[in-house]
Amino acid sequence: MRDEDGLKLLTSRDYDLIRHSFDLGIAKLGRAGLIPDNGRSLKCSKYRLYNQAFYEELLIDFRVEERVAQNYRERFVTTEQEVLQVLEMYCKQDYHEYFNVTDKANISHK
Repeated sequence: MRDEDGLKLLTSRDYDLIRHSFDLGIAKLGRAGLIPDNGRSLKCSKYRLYNQAFYEELLIDFRVEERVAQNYRERFVTTEQEVLQVLEMYCKQDYHEYFNVTDKANISHK
C-alpha cells in the first residue's frame, strides 16, 4: 500500500479496511532496500508497519483536515500502547513543531 492509498482510506473514512491493515501485520518496505547489493542478501534500510503510527504520520505529512484526524484518533488511538506507539513515531520523526501548536491536553485518552 502506498502513502496515497492510506490517505485515501483516511479521507474516505474506510475504518474497516484501516483496522484490517493493522491485523495483517504487513511491513512497508522501502524500494531502495530491495535492490541487491553486490550479490548480498536483500536488505531494507527503511520499513514501518501499517499501524496507528503509520496513519498518524499520514495525517501530519498530508495535512489532513482536523475533523478527519480527530475521528481517526477517537477510533484507533485509544489504548495506552497505541498512544505510546504514536508518541514514539513523533520522537523518531522529530515532529516538534506539531507539539508547539497542539494543546497537549488533547493527546491522551482516559
